[in-house]
Amino acid sequence: MAKKKTKFDFDPVISALGGRDNVMSVSATTDLMKITTKIKLTDEQVAALRAIPVWDDVSLKGPDLKLVPNDDIEFDDYGSQLTQTLTRNNANIKTKNVVGRVLDFVSQIFIPIIPMFAGSGILRGLLVLSTELHWLSANSSTYHILYAASNAVFYFLPILLAFSAGRAFKVDQISSAVIVAALMEPNIVNLLHHGATTGIAHFFTIPVVLQQYSSTVIPAFLAIWLYSYVEKGLKRIITPNLQVIFVPLLALVVVVPLVLIVVGPIGIYLGQGLAAVMAWLVKANSTITGAVIGGLWPVFVIFGLHWSILPIIWQNLASAGHDFIIPMAATSNFGIAGAAMGVLIRARMAKTRSLASSGLISLLVAGIGEPTIWGFAIPMRRPFIAACLGGATGGAVIGFFHVDGVAAVFGALTTLPGFATPTFIWYIVGISVAFIVSTLLTVIFGFDETELGVNK
Repeated sequence: MAKKKTKFDFDPVISALGGRDNVMSVSATTDLMKITTKIKLTDEQVAALRAIPVWDDVSLKGPDLKLVPNDDIEFDDYGSQLTQTLTRNNANIKTKNVVGRVLDFVSQIFIPIIPMFAGSGILRGLLVLSTELHWLSANSSTYHILYAASNAVFYFLPILLAFSAGRAFKVDQISSAVIVAALMEPNIVNLLHHGATTGIAHFFTIPVVLQQYSSTVIPAFLAIWLYSYVEKGLKRIITPNLQVIFVPLLALVVVVPLVLIVVGPIGIYLGQGLAAVMAWLVKANSTITGAVIGGLWPVFVIFGLHWSILPIIWQNLASAGHDFIIPMAATSNFGIAGAAMGVLIRARMAKTRSLASSGLISLLVAGIGEPTIWGFAIPMRRPFIAACLGGATGGAVIGFFHVDGVAAVFGALTTLPGFATPTFIWYIVGISVAFIVSTLLTVIFGFDETELGVNK
């Protein structure tokens, strides 16, 4: 039987906000509501909101209002209904398109992981710097222990995302994490290694296309999206006293094989198609290829499609001793670094500047872009666009001058020796162009710091 929808009295909230017509924008997560008003609320109106038992904290900065619910209310339902009430037939509010809503949802999932991204990125950068300066040997146990600490958030990212996505999809978070952890369990990894010649395993008689799931993003999202339907369906047909056992059991039996059977091929075939397009573009026009790779490489990384391009790089290095894709991809890192610099220059809030500075350090020292991409570039959108445009511009320069690299390294200041070829000067020009263009565009485009959920 479907649960009866609770009816809430929103009149005190609407009155304290100055009426629905005073509301310009509203968004709600599981633990925060953000509202922007046309006319700034008075102290009396803020006090009236604070007096409503729903809210644990109410803060106002200009027209931007942040409301934190207390633990005495199921805020998923309350926040959803209040959002609908404030936005329904409200001429002030423009409905976001599908892409905007998807980015909001994805950002909400990544926000809890952002601080660890920043810390891990800086630690990785310090390790790279320590080995370059010969302060620490890459063969020492100390290095391996610290590297494991810096790499864990990236390697186990799918599990962390699954846990966070479970909350966003309103399903059990532990079950969500376990389902995705199964994709990285040693038995699956062994299947990948043993089936390396064919790339195929079998679930009963159904072919399973093998894939590496560590550090990926999309499989985790798709797995928990699928699990959300499975869990809700199972709860409808299983009596409550048996759900604690049979819902997790059947979810594992259904979702894990389906993800391996369906999601794996999607990623692999998309990657193979992308690799084929890259090979064709290089033959057709190296300048356009540089722009495409430099501009879209962050997108490839987000979807895990870059894994299909790496074999081309390795083959080129093995057969010719150099490769043209590495420097093109490197410009994307400097485009992202430029976005971090632009945010650092223009940001007003201390937490935003902290995220930007840590992201900039991890990029320039270690070539790690995740703290910047997921920490603020995607949530604030325009810095991410600026990063892609900067990377595309720098990539076009790299492609035009046929720059090559001699090592499979990330784009960073510490990896410059990997591009020590006769075209080195044009590599410097290309990454400089990417950084400068991205910085300027970020400053010019601007950004909305409230998208990060920070208020000081």
